[in-house]
Formats: sequence, C-alpha cells, structure tokens
Amino acid sequence: MDKIIKIPELIAPAGSLESAIYAFNAGADAVYFGLSSFSARKYAVNFDEKQYRKLLFYAKNNNKKVYLTLNTIIKEDELEQLFKLLKFLQIFPPDSIIIQDFGIISLIKYFLKDINIHASTQSGTYCCYSYELIKNLGIKRVILARENSLNDIDDIKKEFKEIEIEIFIHGALCYSFSGYCLASGILLKRSGNKGECAQICRNYFNFSSKTRYGNLDLTSFSCNDLNLNKNIIKLAKIGVDSFKIEGRMKDPEYTFNTVKNYRNILDRFAENPEDFLYDHTFNNNSKNIFLSFSRIPTNGYFNHKNGEKLINPFFPFHIGTNLGTFKSLSKNSILVKLEEDISQRDGVLLLVKIEDRIISFPFSAVKIFTNNREVYKAHKGQIVKISSPSLIEFYNIFNSKYTNKQKKDKNIFSSNINLDEFNLENILKSNFFILRKISDRNLDLKKINENLLKEQKLIIPIEFKIDELKKIDSKIAMKKLDIYKNYKIENDIDLYDINMIYSYNILDRNFKKKLNFIGQKRIGDRSYLEIFEHEISKSQKEDNFEIKANLDFRLQDIFDKIFVQPSLNKKIINQIKDDVRKGIDDFLNFDYDIFMSNSSFKNFPFPKTFFEDNSSPTEFFKSIDKTNIINQKNLVLDKLYKNNIIIDNFFYRKKISPKNYIEQLDDDKFIPFITFDNLKESDIKKNKTIYKVENIIFLPLHPIIDNVNIYIESIEKMIERNPEFIFIFGINSTWHFYFYKKYLNSSNVFFYFDFYIYIANIVSYMYYSNYNKSLFGLFWIEFQDEIKKELNNNKLTFDINKNLPLFELKDFNPPLFISRGCLQRNIFNDFTCEKDCKKKYIYKLKNQKNEFLYIIQNCISYFFKIT
Repeated sequence: MDKIIKIPELIAPAGSLESAIYAFNAGADAVYFGLSSFSARKYAVNFDEKQYRKLLFYAKNNNKKVYLTLNTIIKEDELEQLFKLLKFLQIFPPDSIIIQDFGIISLIKYFLKDINIHASTQSGTYCCYSYELIKNLGIKRVILARENSLNDIDDIKKEFKEIEIEIFIHGALCYSFSGYCLASGILLKRSGNKGECAQICRNYFNFSSKTRYGNLDLTSFSCNDLNLNKNIIKLAKIGVDSFKIEGRMKDPEYTFNTVKNYRNILDRFAENPEDFLYDHTFNNNSKNIFLSFSRIPTNGYFNHKNGEKLINPFFPFHIGTNLGTFKSLSKNSILVKLEEDISQRDGVLLLVKIEDRIISFPFSAVKIFTNNREVYKAHKGQIVKISSPSLIEFYNIFNSKYTNKQKKDKNIFSSNINLDEFNLENILKSNFFILRKISDRNLDLKKINENLLKEQKLIIPIEFKIDELKKIDSKIAMKKLDIYKNYKIENDIDLYDINMIYSYNILDRNFKKKLNFIGQKRIGDRSYLEIFEHEISKSQKEDNFEIKANLDFRLQDIFDKIFVQPSLNKKIINQIKDDVRKGIDDFLNFDYDIFMSNSSFKNFPFPKTFFEDNSSPTEFFKSIDKTNIINQKNLVLDKLYKNNIIIDNFFYRKKISPKNYIEQLDDDKFIPFITFDNLKESDIKKNKTIYKVENIIFLPLHPIIDNVNIYIESIEKMIERNPEFIFIFGINSTWHFYFYKKYLNSSNVFFYFDFYIYIANIVSYMYYSNYNKSLFGLFWIEFQDEIKKELNNNKLTFDINKNLPLFELKDFNPPLFISRGCLQRNIFNDFTCEKDCKKKYIYKLKNQKNEFLYIIQNCISYFFKIT
C-alpha cells in the first residue's frame, strides 16, 4: 500500500491585522502573531485586544487557525499582566500558544486547560534527546531550530512520534543559534529574549588581524535569507507537519507574495505527490518574493551543518532583483540597459564598489524616458533614462568618493558581477556599479479597512424562565413603575406583574438573577416574544459578547400573549446586558496579589517531570534515601562555599569552566562548556582540563554540540569509570534533561541550572525548583540585578534560598552568541570547508570603540566582548 503523504500546514507571519488577512487570502492555513506584550517581535505593529478579536472572527469563519506568541522571557514585574492576559484568553482562546520559557507552561494550563502548547524555536530544540522532556510537559508541537539539516529533521521526526514538527522554510536567519543570543541584551539592554533585538549581527565590523578583506567594514555575521522553495517537498515527504514563514516585521506585500509562492508549490505537489516536478513556472511566482523583500537567498543549514552561502559580508539589506546594466550617471538621472521591466515609482538600489569602498543608495524611479520621451513603463532590453531628484545626493557622494580618472574610466566597472550567484571572490576583487530593482508598484496591495471587519464575540446562552406571574390592576402597576404615571391605560386592558429568572455561565462562573416588570395583554400583531428575542440578541458594537436567549416553554407562551411598552422593554434589555457586562468584568478582574498570597499559588499544579509516580515533588525519590540526598546536596554546597566558587550570593562561573586550549590565547577558559576536547580522557585523575575541587567534578554541558550521541556516551563512560567522584552537570538546553532522568537515582550526580536557563519570574522559579536534584540556579543573565531585586521583593512567604538557591554570576564573560555558522567557511573560504581544516581559529574584530573576539572550535563559533 502506498504511503499517504500529508500536505503540511502553511503558517504565515502576522505583524499586523492587515498582514494576517492577506496571508489568509494568499493561502496560509494559519498565522502566528503577537499581542502588544510578550511577543518576540516587540517592534512589529502587533495586535490590541479588539484587533485580535477581529482576527479570531475572520479565521474561524474561513476555517483558518491563529497561533499566539508568548515566546519571550517574562520578568517578575510582568507576571500580573500575563495573568490578566491569560484570563482574557480564557474567553477568547487562540488555537495554540507558542512559548519559549517552559517554566510558564503550568501557568498557561492553569488558565487554559485544553490549549495546545507549541515550543518556540527560541527553546533551542534540535535533537532527539529533548523528546522525553517535551512529551512529559504536554507540548503538542516543536518548532525546531533553524540550524537543523534535512537529515537531522528526518531523525527527529521519526523519534518525536506523538509530537508535531514545525520548520522555518523562509525568511531572516540569526547568526546565533536559536535561543542563545545574549548580544543585544548585554551590550544594549535590548534583549532578543524580550523581542527587542537590536540586530547586532547586522552591524559592520572590521577585522583587526590582516585578512583578504583589507580595510573593508563587513557585516561579518549578517546571514542571507532562508529560501527553501522546492526543498520543502523533501520536508513534506519525511512527514514534517507544518511550514513556517518568518517576517512579522515585514509588510503585507511580503507576506502575501511569499505565502502565495509556497501555496502554489504545495498545491501543485498535492495534485501528484509521487511524480511532482519543480519547473520553470515557479520562478515567476518566486520573483515577487524578491521584489517584496529578500536578501540573497540561501538554503541555510538544510544541506550542511555550518551553512550554505550563509553570510553576506557586503549587503545586509533587501537586495531585490537585477535591473540592468549601468551606462552613465548625471546629476538627477541614470542611464540603464534594462534586464527587467520598470515602471514609475518602482524602487531602485544602486550598489557601487571601487577598491575598498562600497556605497548603497536606494531611490524611487520618479520619471522614465526612452528616446527622450517620457513613458510610464519600460521593458526588458530597452535603454532608458531613470530620473529622480534624490539622485543628486548620490551624485555628490559619488563625486566626493572617487577620482576623476576613476569616474571617466568606463572599464573600471566589471560586468561579470551577478549578485544572484553571489561569488564572494568576484565581489571582493571587482569594481562594480550594480542596479537592482527593489520594489514594484504593481505589487502594492489595497489597504484593508479594519473598521469593516467583524469582531469575535463571546456567545453567552442565557436561560430565561418564569418565576411568578399575576394579574394586577392599573393603580398598582402605576405605583410600581414610574413609566405608567403619564400613560393612559384602558380599564379593560389586562396587566401582569411578571417575575422572571435568568441564569448564565461565563466559563466556570455561574450567574443567576431576577427581573421584575409589568406587561399588558397583547394588542397588536407583534408579540413581545418576537420583540424580546430580537432585541436581546442584538449586540452593540462596543460589546465583546452576544446573547443567545433560551426561553422555557411557559415563558414563551406568556411572552407570546403580552406586550411591553418600548421604553420599558429598553430598560429590561439594558438591565440584562449591563448585568452580563458586569459579569464579564468580574470574571476578568483578576486580583494578582490575593492569588499570589493565598493557597492558590502555593498549591499550584507544577508539572512533575520525570517523577516515577504522581507523588508530590518532595517525595519523588523512590529507590534511594531522600534524607541522604538532601544531606549530600548540603555537603556539596558547603564545599562550593568553602572553595570560593560561591561567595555570598555570587557564583564565580569562570572557575568551574573547563580548559579549552586555543593557540594565540593566553586564557584557556574562554569557552565555558565541556567540549569533545575535554572528554578525550575519561579517567578523571588523568584529565587535566575538567575543573575539580576536592572530589567534585563540574560538567557545564554544551548547548549545541555536534554528534550528541558520542558526546553523551563519552560523559556516561566518564561517570561510570569514576564512581568515587561527585559530578555536577550544568544544564543549558532542553536535551540536557536526558541526563537528569538517567541519573535521577544516582547519589553521586547533581545538577545546577546554568546561564542559558533564564529564570526571571517566580512561576519559572517554582517550576525549576521541582527538580530536587538541582543544587542551584542563576538569575537571568541579561538582567541579573533587576531580576534578583524583583524576586527578592516577592510577597510569597517562602524563602528562595531554601527551595532552589539563585545566584548572580560574578567575574564571568559569557559568549554573546554561539553559532553553527563558521566565518572560516562562509567568509574566508568562499562557502567551502578547507580540505585540512585545523578546526580552531580566532579573529579579533572592532565595531566602533568595542573590541570582540571570535573563536571557532570544532565547527562551533563563539563571540565575546573583550573591551
């Protein structure tokens, strides 16, 4: 029987409501978006609550899905805001929530019991050993790190049987491995883990050491844009569940055209999965991507662990498509032989290099001339003059930069430069004058009027029933209701005193009310039943709810036979709706201080990951003596204090780093993790590279090591051969919890949460404190002082240091980022690995007044600030 190939879901970025609508119109199955807080793209437009409800309504009515991003680290002083957001989401839940911090999963599940949780690419998941942790936490889907190759993804998909796999297929790439960039936070206090990344990797750097690039300032860490295009079929065939497009900071045109391109490929593939062929017709669709926004396209890490045409040291910006060949330049115009059609108001980019100077200059084609005649549009093959007033600025720059001899020498500019082929050697050695088309006005989309979009509303069924009905005379009626004082009632009109009960639920909260009013015998064709049902179901524009009225048979019969004056009916309807509004407000009115101070939080259902039964976290040691473990932990901590590894509330992290010798470096402790070099000798007594104090061995685990299987086997062998030592693992990644489970019952193995485990709020702290074999953790490294102060001011009665001590790092220079990218391969060796690569390189770089050190060791790179 032939294998059934499932067509993966296509997910688009929605930085705004308009982008989301156009993504759906182009064929996206789902969008991912952020609200105005807790989004990893803080500087995108994002959504307020009303826009979110409009998105929700549109999606539900078009069979689409919406995925909310909470993929940032949440500080202690933001918890109250998060709690209130989760209360709101109880009423208007998305289809899933994407998270980075596993510590808040229990909080999300507390408010949204059945919500699907997706692990963000920021969680750094890239190998099979994360599986058991992710499964036990109830995570439905993992968005894998962009650094995974096709083979990696295939292996993970086979292992993650019950967990969905999502892959980025298009968009910007970070140089740092997903989730491990500290550069923006440490250098500028704008953390990428808070959605505030300043894109340090797009900055220009100058190599202090002599290289083939001379004095050129290079964007040495600026990645090209991922563009898997036809390669997505390989991913579909191995069973990847979902394809994701990056770009919440980009405009609706980018979203629409990119989604349309991939939708077209997937639809054609769905027609004939077995014999699908990628042909030239797809190129017409992909061209619009390059005109919307695209750097040089790359397959990223899809085919190679260190990247394929990964870095663009010259052009870190939107590069468009080739426009034509430069002929001449005047003050306000440029002469070009076209290789691409162009219209007035299209965007043009000039790229000029002579010797070691590069100029980039974007402008709009204000006027176009062919044969001295102005035209709106010119075509491929024509020689045209493109005019723009802003070109005078470029003309002046050009004149000031280059000598008259250079400007007059028509042979100075190479005609062999093709940016689409992206040959670094040609770009470096050649002088060029390149013209690129970077926008096309024909691709502009019509502005969407958001005011015309309907909002999702909470449907509230209300049960109405009669409590009491009795006849009354007009005098009593007029006394009861002022409305009748000036109303003439015929003596033969029957009047009724009606007591009605109505009840409704807002999720788990029940409301029951009584309402008294006067009705009179029906005197026309229209019954009060018809009027009431119509008026009660009408929703005011500003309301976030709609009422669905359910009247019992007796009340229906009564309402069918009576009439209520319009002014009184208005009061009845308004009273019911005001009551519902108050009920919703009461539901959303969450008292954070009360919740945190009473038993609700102290008895919080934190996940008991890796516990062998359902016992409480303090009783999970089954096969070993719990008292002995606690005593052993205290003894270990005492030794750390005694040997000045911990002093007061500071952890001197550099002391416990292994030695990783690199030629030209005096300091052999720059790389703060256990590498393969440290595992060559498994006999601890002979190993001179791993830190030892008395009988304690520190193993700060590497977060993104290659060949994880061999790495794990080497560590297991070391522990097995040295039972007389106590081993302390430093956890830096989700896959490191494999060791936690393996050595759960070992009396000589303990753990601490290292600096890549970002503990920033009391909820995450409580989660990590459940790992009872952990000795201590660290305050979130990017904001240590702030987080320490906030957590110590928490009103909870327990003492942090008694549950899981948290320390500040002292005298430690962390890597600003770690990466699978390799400058030796991607900048100095033209995207290939040297035949006899020595695997260890260092470079010093400058950016303004700052100096940095870049280290490559065994195909992993590290970036440090040194001054």
